[in-house]
Amino acid sequence: MADQQPENPAAPAPGPAGGADAPDDPTPADGVTAARWSGSAVVPPHVPRRPWWSRRRGEDRPSPPADPWAGRDDPSVTPAVDPWADQDTPWQAELPFPEAMPPTRIVGAMPPTRIGPPLPPTRTDPPVPPAPARPPMPPASAPALGGPPAIAPTAGGMPPAIAPAAPTKRRWGRNRARKAPATAVNRLPIQPRPPAAPPQSRPAPPPAPPPWQRPTQGRPPAAPPGRRPLPPARRKRRWPRRLFLFTLVSLVCCCGVPGYLAWPAASQYPVTADLPASIADLDLREDGASRRAVERLTEELRGTSLVQGDVFAGIYADGKGKKVTVFGTTGLRLTPQEDVEAEIAHLADGYRIKDIEPYDLGETGLHERCGVGRKGGSAVVVCAWADHGSLGTVMFTRRSVAESAELTGLVRSSVLVRR
Repeated sequence: MADQQPENPAAPAPGPAGGADAPDDPTPADGVTAARWSGSAVVPPHVPRRPWWSRRRGEDRPSPPADPWAGRDDPSVTPAVDPWADQDTPWQAELPFPEAMPPTRIVGAMPPTRIGPPLPPTRTDPPVPPAPARPPMPPASAPALGGPPAIAPTAGGMPPAIAPAAPTKRRWGRNRARKAPATAVNRLPIQPRPPAAPPQSRPAPPPAPPPWQRPTQGRPPAAPPGRRPLPPARRKRRWPRRLFLFTLVSLVCCCGVPGYLAWPAASQYPVTADLPASIADLDLREDGASRRAVERLTEELRGTSLVQGDVFAGIYADGKGKKVTVFGTTGLRLTPQEDVEAEIAHLADGYRIKDIEPYDLGETGLHERCGVGRKGGSAVVVCAWADHGSLGTVMFTRRSVAESAELTGLVRSSVLVRR
């Protein structure tokens, strides 16, 4: 075979015929050198080295989908082809003319619509009276056109001087005089004279005066000639009245409303506490035990945060053994409702107060709370009041809650004195 190689590649290639006369140059005569055979494989082209993660990513990346229209032609680009381009189209030059249509039949005229009798009038108007006839007017005495005016003789027998004749008008002037309309004469019908009124024995009363009407502002009366005209009436100033009303409303809004809201506080503060010797059927106790109890209550009140002024305390009793203990403090209070609730909550732990209910003493800014508790094994009713000037507590024994609430208002009004 032509591709077989000699067994000894190191041996020189056999020369042409005539062995000794062959030239030493192995280049063929046509100048093309044959490729040298090698036993190694073809070396691939050099590519840049890539890191291992890019090679991994290239293997995991899916191949793009095949385009189904890759091998097809775009129909929008492909030119249109006429399949009948090479065919001969027969054309009939002479076409038969259409036959004439028969004439349209003319329908006769429709009969006239029946006309009914006219409807009677809906509203009947009364007959209009004829207009009164005007009496004929006597002909006006006027000089005849075209002739000279008549001359009346004078008393002396001599004819008066003849006025100079008017200049003759031209033709166009006469035509204008003819066309000018005659001056309308004010012809009024002669009114009949009203009948005479019968004689009256009593004179008629004077006519009533016209009703009063508001005078209208018009022009001032014209001054007589030779005098200076009067100046127009001066307009009244309204801004002082408006300023006064605005000031009054401002004072009511700025002072009236706060004053109304602060009125309860003004009537309840400042006050002082003065324990009277007796309140209704209750007498103030002055024994040693009562004084020690009063001192102890006073010390307890001074240690609380609700004290803002003077402290008062006292014990009252009636002839049946019913005790009334009252203690409290005076001073300005802006939130009396919250203060009375705080006082009841402060006493609820020591006296185990329950069933606390509010009561109305009939005064604005005054709040009262009452509840049932226990003291030393016996039931007591604890009531507390608070207003803008005082805070007090009253404890009753052997009394109902309603009676205790009513008696609390009496104790408050007896103890507090307005400064």
